Amino acid sequence: ICFAGLKLFNLTLFFLTTILMTFFFANYFFDAGSLPEDSGAHGWVILVVSLICGAACGYFAVKFEKVGFFGLGVSVGVFVALFLYQTILAHFMKGKTSGTTFYIMMGCFGFAGGIVSLAMWK
Repeated sequence: ICFAGLKLFNLTLFFLTTILMTFFFANYFFDAGSLPEDSGAHGWVILVVSLICGAACGYFAVKFEKVGFFGLGVSVGVFVALFLYQTILAHFMKGKTSGTTFYIMMGCFGFAGGIVSLAMWK
């Protein structure tokens, strides 16, 4: 993107959103729908459905660029929250880590990242 300017922005937005949302849906579907006695084909079905859902999200991110850009900002904010939680906060909470603290950090940093990305929008 740096060298091509905004010429490849839509393509990059589509691929990034598709990849991120495919991982999100796959994680959710595998957690919600996996049973111990499942066959191997069940995992492939979940992966294909996740890829279709991710591609649909990628299409909508390109169709509504502002929402897609906000989503990319949210994902950057969530990654920052993951990094800060694992490198700093988890060491201070030794053994008392809480999922609630983790999810609140991800929500706050994700929302802040989305707002900052909208502030930087064209």
